[in-house]
Parts: sequence; C-alpha cells; structure tokens
Amino acid sequence: METKSNSLLIWWLVLLLVPYMSTYLSLINQNVYILTIVSRAMSFTIICGLYLFRKNKRLPSISTFSLLSILYMFVLLLSTFINQGDIFKFLGYLVTCLGILLLIDLYSQVNRDIILSALVYIFRLMVYINFLLMIVYPDGVYTVNDIYSSAVTRYNFLGLDNQTGPYFILLMTLSLCRQYTRGSRINVLCKTDIVICIISILFLWSATAVVGLIIFLAFILLISKNKHLANLRTSYLIIGLLFVIVVIFQATTMLKPIFEGLLNKDVTLTGRTFIWKEAISMIILKPILGYGIQDSPNLVYFFIYQDFRTAHNEYLQVWLQGGIGCVLILIAQLSRVRRVISQSGYQDKSSLILRGGIVTILVMMLTESYGQMLVFYVLIFYTYFHHRHYLIRT
Repeated sequence: METKSNSLLIWWLVLLLVPYMSTYLSLINQNVYILTIVSRAMSFTIICGLYLFRKNKRLPSISTFSLLSILYMFVLLLSTFINQGDIFKFLGYLVTCLGILLLIDLYSQVNRDIILSALVYIFRLMVYINFLLMIVYPDGVYTVNDIYSSAVTRYNFLGLDNQTGPYFILLMTLSLCRQYTRGSRINVLCKTDIVICIISILFLWSATAVVGLIIFLAFILLISKNKHLANLRTSYLIIGLLFVIVVIFQATTMLKPIFEGLLNKDVTLTGRTFIWKEAISMIILKPILGYGIQDSPNLVYFFIYQDFRTAHNEYLQVWLQGGIGCVLILIAQLSRVRRVISQSGYQDKSSLILRGGIVTILVMMLTESYGQMLVFYVLIFYTYFHHRHYLIRT
C-alpha cells in the first residue's frame, strides 16, 4: 500500500516528468512547443537541484554508467560545435538524457517503488490519452498529405504511427515490472495496460511495432525458459548480427516471406534499404564525429520522394549525429547494463521483463529512429539502477 506521503511524492515526480513527454500538439502549435521547451528546462533545473542538494549524503557517488551518459553528451556537443550545428536543439537532447538519468538515479536509490510508480503513471497517462483519441479520431488527430504521393500521413496524440510503438512496449514492461517487484499478482489495471497497448499496436499496425510486440511476448513466454537466450549477451550478439545482415549487407530477400506475408512490406522495407545505403555513404565521409545535431534530424536524402529523412535506424542515426565516439559509448552503456544485471545476481521475473523490454526496443531500433530516444533512455536507465540497488545493498 502507498502511504499518503509516498503518493504525493509519486505525483510530484509525475509532474516533473510531464514536460519530457512529446505529443503532436508541439508539432502543430508554436505556443505548445514553446511551453514544452520552457517547462522542460524548468523541470531539468529542479531535478539538478534535487540531485546536487540531496539530504542523504550516504548515497553512492556518481556511477560509471552516469559518467558514460555525460561523456556521450560531451561528444555530441563537440560534433555539433565542429559541424556548426544547432546548439539549441542539442540542449534538447542533453536535457532529455540527463534529466531522466538524474531523476531515476536519485529516486531509485531512495525508494525504487516510487520512481517506478511515477514512470508507470506518466506513460499510462500518455498511452491512455492516445488510445481514447485513437477511438474518437481513427484516421488520426492530425493528417498531412504528401506532396510527392497520394499518401496521407496520420499523426496520433503520441506522434506518427511508426513512432508510437516504443511507448506501448515501455508501458507493458514497466507495469509488469512494478507488479513483480512488489511480489504481487498481475492486477486488473496492469492487465488493462497490456490489453490497451496490444490493441493500439494492432490498430495502428506499424510493422516495426508489430514485430516488437511479437518479440516482447516471445521473450517473456518462450525465451525466458532458456538461460542462454535470455542472457543479454546472446541477445546483443543476435541483434548485432541482424544489423550487419539486414542493414549493412541489406540481405533482406532471405526474409521476404516475413516482410511480404506477415508485415505487408516489400524487401526494401518501404525504401529503408535505400535510406540506409545513403546514410552509410554519409558516415564513411565523416566517421569520427559525424554531422552533429542540426536543425532537423532528417539528414539523409531520400531520392524517391526527393526529401530528407532520418536514417530509419537508430544506430546509423547515432553514428550520423555523434560519430563513432557516440556509437562506442552506446555499446559501453548496453554492456554496463548487462554486467550490472549479471553482478547483482537478481534474476526474478521483474529482471526478465526489463531485459525483454530492452531487447524489444533494440530490435525496433533496427528499422526506426526515435528522435531524442526518450523511451530508450528511460528503459536502460531504470534497468541499470534497478539492479544496481542490489549491488549497493549487498
């Protein structure tokens, strides 16, 4: 049971997290965009103050994992500065990454249930609003007609169809983790979270999200029974192999039955292979520091529609924006998460759920780029500090 003081603290944390949530409103309304920026800066300032002036002086010093995150931002800043990029947009990345990091770091060491509950509440709120608006406006709350084709781009409350998937996977992951961490059975609200997320994924039918759902369910129901497959090291190697085969060598024809039969996609994955090829060519030109944060994440020229797109692969996008330095730091962060899970010796159902969520998001990142990677940061940061808690306690 949550005490009144804990409930107030949870809602205080939810209030701090609200500015980090991006919706279609900030894309179509300049006033909402400005309000989002200002409120996010205020939230970040408060979080930094809470972290620097915390009362509990016995809390551990800053972790290696946190230092890696700070180093990532430094390399990204260096690349942006050298490439005369958009420093203001870079600050958006910095505030999102470090704000979430410091908040989870601080409160996971004070009371893990409080920060986990706050994360569940805020993402539940966002997903439920998206679900209700999806029912009221099945064709999207906002649409854009493509000038180069007859396609109509649908925007949901949480954004484009192919950008919403991680929110659903994250809510299922955190909601299940919360129940298992408390040692309780899956309650009605948690089951409702899962049902709404599954319905949302199937309704929007983003191929990447559908694949993510299948992987998430398979990891929990099937892979968990095999210790080798459930190990993150094995999962990382498989994802790395998929990256080389599908993205680098673009051997997508071997997966043609899956793409065309199940996902209703051609072997180019709706032109993604062309975008990857162009992105790789750009990376070869600037492999060390990349191109930095520019006024738009759409850095790759897509000749079919004669416009610019993201790399549609988060790993290529990271390399494009931050160079090999950011890629290596990202790998080090993932390695650190795997190591702390192994060292903690904590392998219950909540740990399994978190690992399943990480693997799912990493696979989805093979065919999509998710902006400032909010969901990814929340998931790996919480997973790290969730397990680090047991190392500190012992």
